[in-house]
Amino acid sequence: MFETIDWRAVTFICASLAHEMIVHFNMPRVYYFEQEKKQLLNDVKSVKL
Repeated sequence: MFETIDWRAVTFICASLAHEMIVHFNMPRVYYFEQEKKQLLNDVKSVKL
């Protein structure tokens, strides 16, 4: 069974999936934190001392 598996293809597919997961799962997190940071800075600027 294992002799017929093309391990180069399996490795390529796993690497491609891992790359897509890293790229697309981190983008929303970075975007969310950037938006939250901007909102926090706006809140700090709007406080009257």
